[in-house]
Amino acid sequence: MNFRYVKYLMLGTVFSILCFSQAVSGKPLNGAERAEDGTSHNEKKQGTLKRLAKLKIDYVSPGSGVESNFRREYLKGIQKFGVSIPDEAFINKNICKFSDTDTNRFNRFKHSIDSDSEIIWVMRGGFGSYKLIDALKDLPHPKKKKILIGFSDITALNLFISQNWKDWIVIHAPMIVHLGKNEYHHPSWSILLDILENKITQYEMTGLSPLNESSKRAKDQQIRGKLTGGNLTLIESSLKTSWEIDTDGKILFIEDCHETAPSIYRSMYHLKEAGKLSKVKAIVFGHFVGVSEYKKYLKHFASEVNIPVFITDQFGHGKNNFPLVYNADVCIENNTLIVNLPKKDKISRK
Repeated sequence: MNFRYVKYLMLGTVFSILCFSQAVSGKPLNGAERAEDGTSHNEKKQGTLKRLAKLKIDYVSPGSGVESNFRREYLKGIQKFGVSIPDEAFINKNICKFSDTDTNRFNRFKHSIDSDSEIIWVMRGGFGSYKLIDALKDLPHPKKKKILIGFSDITALNLFISQNWKDWIVIHAPMIVHLGKNEYHHPSWSILLDILENKITQYEMTGLSPLNESSKRAKDQQIRGKLTGGNLTLIESSLKTSWEIDTDGKILFIEDCHETAPSIYRSMYHLKEAGKLSKVKAIVFGHFVGVSEYKKYLKHFASEVNIPVFITDQFGHGKNNFPLVYNADVCIENNTLIVNLPKKDKISRK
């Protein structure tokens, strides 16, 4: 047989195999991600941006500042869909990782409290939002009920506001920088906007995995309580402060990132020693991004407590970050977290 013919035959066979492997893996050959309804990832994100643009939002940076690459993304690909973020939300003086001075950060946050917006949406977490609480606690109760959205370092504000301004709705959910090219997760944003637009009154987070015998025994039962929690580092930092977490009768959700597995175990044991787990109904762990062996350490901790403990990949710093609403009435049943949303005023549009 002609050697050249054999060479082309082999190349053709290899190409066919590669194309078949790509097809069966669900990756389209044209490089465009498309859902079953034919909508591409970019088209879905554009729909999200158009929905976002219709809401009355104050954008704030109470922790660290926004990096310049996201500002470029905003100017190039987000702003044109009607999302209007003021320049002050992008301020990044990088004062020990703070976006600005404590006074300026507080004043901007207070302005968002007093404005006619419906929603205060945090640009990013990072470091330092807890420093605003000393001034926040001296404010009179705000006249207008609002929705606060953020997670990670924003856990400090989430805890303070959810425990002191109980008519507000506080949501652990993606922040504005997570509209960035590599961080946008459409299902998380879709549910979040459904909540904000009053399209749903209940939703479910499936796929909770039991971590101890108490959670396995609870599979056919109902565990009820109100939601609280957030970032483990900030939860531990809240102890003996004016924003100390109240866990009594609560279902406690916890996530973190870029710590070590032993430090996570130590922090959980500290919460236990401090009495913060004595009246908890259940614990649900989310992502612990950048932490090797964290599941091993969390499972060991779970074996030492008589509380139902679960783990899931549905919230935190990972790809999935489905919303969790503070003070919502929730039920864990059949390894599913059922969230009943608190009643709220109808959100007005621009």
